[in-house]
Amino acid sequence: MSSITSLFQQAQIAEAAYADFIDNSGNLIVNDNDVIAALTAEKFSLAQAADFVSDWKVVDHISDTTSGFSATIFE
Repeated sequence: MSSITSLFQQAQIAEAAYADFIDNSGNLIVNDNDVIAALTAEKFSLAQAADFVSDWKVVDHISDTTSGFSATIFE
């Protein structure tokens, strides 16, 4: 893998980590269409979000805590 490809993937993951992957009921969003919606709400283009879910899946997500910490794990 070229370093440019690696940097692009790392940048996409970093940007995707800002999306909220918890639905209104407090459940983790894992369905591709719902993940795409969460990514596009965070300013991904539809094509970029669709490409992202073809390579990555959401494993876990912790929304902003009282300390301001949040995290997302992708596989």
